[in-house]
Formats: sequence, C-alpha cells, structure tokens
Amino acid sequence: MLWMSFDGGSTIGLHGSERGVPVLDEEHSAGARVTLERCDRVPFAASCRPCGNMVHTVFMGSAQEALGPSVRSRQILKS
Repeated sequence: MLWMSFDGGSTIGLHGSERGVPVLDEEHSAGARVTLERCDRVPFAASCRPCGNMVHTVFMGSAQEALGPSVRSRQILKS
C-alpha cells in the first residue's frame, strides 16, 4: 500500500475545501486522503478523509505545526 499524489498532483495550487490553496494532497491506495492547505483566515488547514466517508480538519498556526498532523494522519491511516 502506497501514498501518492492525489489526481496526479492536479489539485495543488487550486482552491481547496477549506478555502485555502492545497500545498500537499495525497491519497492512499486503500482510499484515504490527506490534504494540507495554506489559508487566509488561519495559516494552515490539514484535512483527513478516511476512505471518503467523512472529513476531519485541523487548523494550525505554522508550517511546522501543519506538517506534523499530515504525517501522523498518514501513519494512522496506514494501519
């Protein structure tokens, strides 16, 4: 099972679900997806979509903070 760019990376730089600009958008071969957006109203939003059933979004104040949940989400969804 692998993580890869969602839709070949075509969503990077477009309008995201949290009204930000996606800087990372990856999906797992089993169906989960993780998106990291740079936003205007908050610095970053990380969204996790386990198998397309629901979305959980966390808002962060820095890039360092933002990358942690994205990595943790992928690790959690890996199991």
